[in-house]
Amino acid sequence: MKAIIIAEHSQCGLRPLTDRIPPALLPMAGKPLVMHALESLHRSGIRDVDIIAPDQHAELTAALDTGPLLGMTVTVRPDLADISRLDIHCLIIGLRHIVDTDWSEVLDDLGDLKIHALIPIRMTVCAEPVALVLPPGNREPLPTDWSDVHRVEAIHLPIGPQRLLSATSFRDYHESSFRLLRDGYRHLKPAGRTTIEGHRTAPKARVNPLSIRSDHGYFGAHCRVDKSAVLRGDIIVGERAVIGKGARLQNSIILDHTYVGRNTDCSRSIVDRNLLIRVDTGVCLELDDPVLLGAVA
Repeated sequence: MKAIIIAEHSQCGLRPLTDRIPPALLPMAGKPLVMHALESLHRSGIRDVDIIAPDQHAELTAALDTGPLLGMTVTVRPDLADISRLDIHCLIIGLRHIVDTDWSEVLDDLGDLKIHALIPIRMTVCAEPVALVLPPGNREPLPTDWSDVHRVEAIHLPIGPQRLLSATSFRDYHESSFRLLRDGYRHLKPAGRTTIEGHRTAPKARVNPLSIRSDHGYFGAHCRVDKSAVLRGDIIVGERAVIGKGARLQNSIILDHTYVGRNTDCSRSIVDRNLLIRVDTGVCLELDDPVLLGAVA
């Protein structure tokens, strides 16, 4: 079976964050969003994947190196090819929601008769298009624009929001990332290895256990957390991020290459360099004081 991932730049609910980071590369517990999608497909036995990225083609091509890691053939393309000529089953998914499921089991449950009775099939979860299945021998003209998929016949998968890894809003991104840390998904996993109970670290992360008063956490490669900092609740600290002396973090996501300065408080926040986003209010602030928040060179 072949799979196609549609990585369009449409997550407007995450701006201005996605003006800085392509949505497909937004890190979630140590892995880009698109990598979670690829690993989900890999666990479903799918090894041939095209990623359609009209707005992010160069960024994804430079960022993805899946061959040695997953043993998959992954090709990034700027536009959707003529999929009507495929002679194998093809699964098409978007990145608005990544479904925590084994796709091979889903297709088996549909059965051949049901698949052929609904050519092509659009599966929807929470009213969002998630997957399209093309059975062998199909030669019907198909839309080449992902936004036109609503024209085909639909069925609904009985999957609730708790089975979705979502990045459609700051709240969804925040909650899904921490659900990953708490092993809240069956098929989707965070990066790193467990060191302290409930906490995972990437190579060369420097975190003093005295700082950790959090329930769950992830610490990215080469990050540094000062021993006088205090971490509570659920915490994600990205790659090469620096948490300064006396900083206090609670239920927050600190993205890659971000500096959190001395005695700075962050609660229920997403921080990317000098951009502070409060998840509870949706307020986005760009701070000009590099002593508080900034970028790590």
